[in-house]
Amino acid sequence: MPEDRSKIKTVTLVAKGKVIDNMTYSLYGTPCENVVGRNCCYFPSGVQQMFPDDKELQDLKIESYIGTPLMHPNGEPLGLIVLMNESKIQHAGAIELALSSIAERISHELIAVVTVAT
Repeated sequence: MPEDRSKIKTVTLVAKGKVIDNMTYSLYGTPCENVVGRNCCYFPSGVQQMFPDDKELQDLKIESYIGTPLMHPNGEPLGLIVLMNESKIQHAGAIELALSSIAERISHELIAVVTVAT
């Protein structure tokens, strides 16, 4: 996560089955703001209305959102994993369990990459 904790940069971004350019965006007013360094969040429907200032949700016509934090073993937030859909995300409990189980592994991979790069 960048030093400015009010923003986040994507590492991999896929929309509608295509990898798209990474971007940096403000967490303020986004569902991601509720995830980074906290807990898994699930918004089954109406996420655009709940976060009206999140332009990307509007542009992508997102209806539902589920995200889980990526954490460093020392408790520092590293980022998050997010799944969004134009309709209700089905089987959210199973998806949350899967995201949580892979979040630790992804966190370790990110730490390894950053350690090697520095």
